[in-house]
Amino acid sequence: MWTRAELKTNAKAALSRFYWMAFAVCLVYQAIAGFIGSGSYLINLTVNFGETGANLPPAVLMGILIAAIALAVVSLAVSFLVMNPLAVGMLRYFMESRNFKSDFSTLFYGFTGGRYWKVVKVMAVMTLKVLLWTMMLFLPGVILLAFLAVSNPILVYNGSFFFLLFLSMLLMIPGFVKSYEYFMIPYLLAENPHLETRRYFQLTKAMTDGEKMNIFVLGLSFIGWELLGLLLCGIGTLFVIPYQMATFAELYALMRAKAFAMGFSGPDELPDFNPPVPPFYGQTSM
Repeated sequence: MWTRAELKTNAKAALSRFYWMAFAVCLVYQAIAGFIGSGSYLINLTVNFGETGANLPPAVLMGILIAAIALAVVSLAVSFLVMNPLAVGMLRYFMESRNFKSDFSTLFYGFTGGRYWKVVKVMAVMTLKVLLWTMMLFLPGVILLAFLAVSNPILVYNGSFFFLLFLSMLLMIPGFVKSYEYFMIPYLLAENPHLETRRYFQLTKAMTDGEKMNIFVLGLSFIGWELLGLLLCGIGTLFVIPYQMATFAELYALMRAKAFAMGFSGPDELPDFNPPVPPFYGQTSM
């Protein structure tokens, strides 16, 4: 049984050896994420412009709508094609750094060595599954709520409507639970990106069995640090992220050991995060 204090103590000890390089890795990742996230701002700006320009010609409004849709599609595609492989590379950097001095270039691990499309595929399947689990009950609930509001407008003005709205929000819980069941998939990809897609889901399910609430609480335990970082105009959070990542790296190491102890996996499937092997040039001539 692990404790949050144990993970954080181990993370601090490991991080003391490579903090500033870890900070640089996280900073570059956040900078790229922020640049890509600016697409969402442009989408909102475009939509708001369309709403305030209700008197514009229909052709102009249609152009604004098409531009907003195009920006949304591009933003989603970049998230799948760029951010997910980067996230896997960042996780690999932190896992490698537990054992040896990893290179900054590890951040781009997901783009090299024939790993790219497998990483993109598995992360996309994971996202789709979480979305489907979230919408499976939530969407019918929202549709029912909208039908009730239209058929009986009085509901909107009393407490029963908001109670039903709260209940519909609870229907998102299955997706929330699944997101923690799949929590280890990016780490598994970082360790071995050559397994079958379904195998990643089998492994993460075994690893997180009985651990999902503990993982959720571990994430919550960083809220104090994040709030403190926000008080410093948000800049402080950049210094906390390496600590969070190092802590979750310790968690994966324990979950990996758990899978080994259960006999659910082994070093042939999860070969650990070892330093790169230098090229072999043959024996020197005598």
